[in-house]
Amino acid sequence: MLGRFWVSKTSDQEREQLKLRLREWNREHKIALFRRILDEEELENRRIIREQCDVDEAWRKVQVRLRERKSRARIRRYMLKLQSAAAVLVVLLLTAGIIYDSHTGHRKRVMARIAEIRPGGAQPTLYLADGQSVELGRADSTADLGNARISGENSLTYRPEPSSDREDRSEPLAEVYNTLITPRGCMYDVTLVDGTRVWVNAASRLRFFTTNHSSERIVMLEGEAYFEVAHDASRPFVVVSGGQRIRVLGTHFNIKAYDAAQAVYTTLVEGSVEVTPDSGEQSVRLSPGEQAVYRRQSDEPIEVTQVDPSQALAWRSGTFIFSHATISEILEELSRWYRFDYEVAPYLDRFRFTGQFPRCGELDRILDIITSTGTDIKIDFDGERITLK
Repeated sequence: MLGRFWVSKTSDQEREQLKLRLREWNREHKIALFRRILDEEELENRRIIREQCDVDEAWRKVQVRLRERKSRARIRRYMLKLQSAAAVLVVLLLTAGIIYDSHTGHRKRVMARIAEIRPGGAQPTLYLADGQSVELGRADSTADLGNARISGENSLTYRPEPSSDREDRSEPLAEVYNTLITPRGCMYDVTLVDGTRVWVNAASRLRFFTTNHSSERIVMLEGEAYFEVAHDASRPFVVVSGGQRIRVLGTHFNIKAYDAAQAVYTTLVEGSVEVTPDSGEQSVRLSPGEQAVYRRQSDEPIEVTQVDPSQALAWRSGTFIFSHATISEILEELSRWYRFDYEVAPYLDRFRFTGQFPRCGELDRILDIITSTGTDIKIDFDGERITLK
């Protein structure tokens, strides 16, 4: 206690205790105590001890220990943060996995239902001049079709009337017309009474002559058909379709004039045709390999472009060919063959697609390719309507 008092390290209570003890000691005891404190040898020993003490080294060791403690504290804090981040990451991965599994699972279920859609199955209907109708898919070769007969699978042939019957008439007779309607998922081949052959695509209507009474061979088309017109210089062949008239003598060409489309496409393969709008605009004459584009809701004249006719005729060979087409245009084409309704979000039509698919292929594979092009298209199907959004 006396040593601490000497270097002023005692508390007030300790100083009071020291004073009391000093009062109790006698004079000789006090003198001996102070001599010991002031003893030169003792003082020298203490001086040597102080000199041997390296203050800088001691301070360095203190700093090292402080740094070690801080480093350990930082490591503990870092480990805590790392553990927290790992826990958050696990939660995010689990959430993402659940969402991905939910999305992919839903997509697989949708595609499985779409895979059940198959082309075909529907049959065309022939409406006779007397108002009767015949479902051609159910009729056999003995059905009463007038001067027509079923000549094969999806094929109908009209026989010309005997020449003696035409020579016995004193007055010309009115033309007699039949109408062929092909539903979605069906195409049909008709050979007309003059020898002209017409392939009618799905979701189309063809009204055609069944006799040779008129000075012109006139047919009316809604939808799409390919014509191989028999040559007859005395009786021009005229197709009325999509607000225009196509006049020919003998040639091969394709007309695509669906009501839902904004334009009518006439593609010439062989010969020559003249296309005249009903609006009275100037007509155009096509050469092989040219296509006339008539936009019904526009005042623009008919546009003539050079094309590859095989693309326009791909449907006849059982192929879908799309060139820079919107999703709506693609689904419109597919829906006529696979018989489904559809809905496309408007923003998706800014994307364009080019590709070729077999017409007998599976619809789900075609749609999977279209919706897996990095455009993040979501697909749904309620049993009747396919929705892309």
